[in-house]
Amino acid sequence: MIDTVVVGGGISGLTLTWRLMREGREVVLLEASGRVGGTIRSTVHEGITVEHGPQAFPTTALPVFDLITELGITDEVLVAREAARKRFLLHKGKLEPLPQSFADIARSPLLGMRAVGRAMGEPLVRKAPNPGESVYDFISRRFGRAVAERFATALVAGVYGGDARDLEVGAAFEDWVHLERTHGSVLKGAMARPPHPAHAPNNLFTLRGGMERVTAALGEALREQIRLNTPVERIERDGDTLVVRGPDLRAREVVVTVPPGRAAAMLPELADLRGIPTAPIAGVHLAFDALPERTGFGWLAPMDARRDVLGCLWVSSGFPDFAGGKTVKRLMIGGTRDPGAVELDDDALVARAARILREVEGVHAEPVFTHVARSRIGIPQYVRGHLARMRRLQAAMPGLSFLGWGYTGVGVNHCVQAAGSWRGSSAS
Repeated sequence: MIDTVVVGGGISGLTLTWRLMREGREVVLLEASGRVGGTIRSTVHEGITVEHGPQAFPTTALPVFDLITELGITDEVLVAREAARKRFLLHKGKLEPLPQSFADIARSPLLGMRAVGRAMGEPLVRKAPNPGESVYDFISRRFGRAVAERFATALVAGVYGGDARDLEVGAAFEDWVHLERTHGSVLKGAMARPPHPAHAPNNLFTLRGGMERVTAALGEALREQIRLNTPVERIERDGDTLVVRGPDLRAREVVVTVPPGRAAAMLPELADLRGIPTAPIAGVHLAFDALPERTGFGWLAPMDARRDVLGCLWVSSGFPDFAGGKTVKRLMIGGTRDPGAVELDDDALVARAARILREVEGVHAEPVFTHVARSRIGIPQYVRGHLARMRRLQAAMPGLSFLGWGYTGVGVNHCVQAAGSWRGSSAS
């Protein structure tokens, strides 16, 4: 009998297996496909590095940087150019810079003076949250409706491809709720955070060759623990142990890290797995010759600005090493705004992306390179009731627990952090 079986070879499963292996635990990771990495995938085409999943690690991804350090690949870290700190919001047909300071907020055309005053008064808000409060309602309650309309809808579109009115804030943005609970104010809590450690990148970062370098390094380090091309058919309880059908393994603990839809096929009796929807996304890369480079990380589109796009990443502005000497833009299309877009053929998606760039950025040049990356599984949506749903799932079967972007945080940093703190199903 094995101590722990991990189902799924994405970043969550790999990180958890890495932690348990280093603790001397007997652990086996089962991956149905022939590769590890899950949604993290990086490919190179004509000198352009294409990310099929997330584009880069955020500045706050200290657990990821610690993992990179443990793997001995810090010399491969690439930090984004300073320009990447600047982000934009599509507002009334124009790209307006997102405020980076209190002074910027006061001068920004994104909010009127009344809305600015309401937002700056957030530390004085004493209204209590409602159970299962949505992201939109949380931001509206603390900062005012204008901030919720303008910023929350764009942020949720950029991170989740979803709708701020649907997602549960305690599940989707747990840190905000924690700051309110511990400091009585999101702004006060943010200002009380310790300074960024000097040893870690102080901007967005990735690695040479792309984000997949991290999962590839984990795969190399865990060769003896990983079983590729090993699909799981069923997970069942048998007395004091769990049986993983397919490879037919017995284990004291089983940790499921695969997407909820796939987990539901292994555990059909757990109806809550079918209650976690996803938002399919298409990432459309367009590369141009001799196009003036905009400086910044890119832009987001609030719900009331456009419904045919979620946002655009200016890849070459932040990471020129990934651009092959060209100007590269990655448009994110679909999500809950337009879930059917992922089924359009490549030509239709490229044509839509080119039209959006003409209308938003004034780009009339023809792209010299295009690439479409689809995620039909999409991004999990932590709709209201998600935390209660997860409590039921974590208690559904002794020895069984759920971890990863389908359940405990969609960001890579959340996945690494959750895997590092996992202590068994009884403590989940």
